[in-house]
Amino acid sequence: MTRTLTVISGLVVFALCFPGPANAGLVTNGGFETGDFTGWTLSGESFNCGSPSGISTNSPHSGTYSACFGNPNGLTFISQTIATTPGQQYGFSFYYGQQPPNQTLSNQVQIMWGADTLANVSNVPVTAWKLAGSYVTATGTSTTIEFGFENGPGWFALDDVSVDPVSVPEPQSMILCAVGLGLLGLLRRGARA
Repeated sequence: MTRTLTVISGLVVFALCFPGPANAGLVTNGGFETGDFTGWTLSGESFNCGSPSGISTNSPHSGTYSACFGNPNGLTFISQTIATTPGQQYGFSFYYGQQPPNQTLSNQVQIMWGADTLANVSNVPVTAWKLAGSYVTATGTSTTIEFGFENGPGWFALDDVSVDPVSVPEPQSMILCAVGLGLLGLLRRGARA
């Protein structure tokens, strides 16, 4: 009985100390699973990656589709404006790949969060799917995320774009957590006696 009470108390303390995200999945069609760019705004050069639509079924990171970019004449952009809370921190992540192998590097990638440039790099090495991301803070009630890719000899692939609020426990939750941990310690001490 005491062991069961200790386990239940531990689960309650865990739930109080480590709440889940306040709101998840702010990006529309982040995995491109609609088979098109629903939710995204397109600009710049054409895709030119073996798929005139910029959507590929060739080895996506997950699901059936991914986006591909390969124009050698300039950046191809996709962007999306999401609802944000000023001052809120968010986890902004995505998977990318750069293919095919044995190419001369001549490419560029730009990634933006609102007015902030998170990346502006050239000659990205060939790679299989890699996770990339950053913690970012919103400055307004909406924020535009934007990706720009240029690639002469090959193409970039993009999949599983995600923006999720980072949950920071409120002071009251931290007090409840501390009290819960103290009670859990007392229960464990009583179980040993």
